[in-house]
Amino acid sequence: MTAPEIASPHWLLVKTCQDLVRKSQSTDPYDKLRMAGLVRHLVVGSHALAARAGSAESAPPTFWFREPLEHEPWGGAEGFDASRRVGAVGEVRRTDRDGFLSARVAHFDGWYSVAAFLAAVDHFYGGAPAHGLEGISRPSMMALDGAMRTRPNLVAVPLQEVAGVTLRALIPFTEGLPKRDAPSLPPPVEVAPSGSACPFAGKIQLG
Repeated sequence: MTAPEIASPHWLLVKTCQDLVRKSQSTDPYDKLRMAGLVRHLVVGSHALAARAGSAESAPPTFWFREPLEHEPWGGAEGFDASRRVGAVGEVRRTDRDGFLSARVAHFDGWYSVAAFLAAVDHFYGGAPAHGLEGISRPSMMALDGAMRTRPNLVAVPLQEVAGVTLRALIPFTEGLPKRDAPSLPPPVEVAPSGSACPFAGKIQLG
């Protein structure tokens, strides 16, 4: 691979997706928390890899998720990834990136959108600047941190679900690229169709 190919947004996008898959399969809390920064690199902001890797001819990514209604009980984010067949409640939506990032995904003394949740986790535990934290109350921040300290799965599950939605949406951006060299992965949930050329084809462990 040449130096220009290594520096290309497509190469960076594929490597970031591969890293996201690896971290999603890990049981290490550190890996779970670092997923927030990877998803942000992929889809948040005008400099996001998905925006840079796209072309004028390519269709923008479509995000498929199940958003909880604002006033309904939401015991956790399992089921936010609408590709998973779970007994979750909420409105199934297919949207562009902005619709995905503004969707409700986690409740910690108040609703967090996908963008705010990723920004908060990446800021609190990844050392990222506080971009995207506007509108999040101090009680909500304290509730998220309290959950992370006492029941970390309440934070890990939304990260898993958001990662699954993101990876599925970005599959079209990897068409025609070689698969990564990696051992076969255990069953759970497909992120790419069998036999596809997606370099992160395989399974993503959720739950």
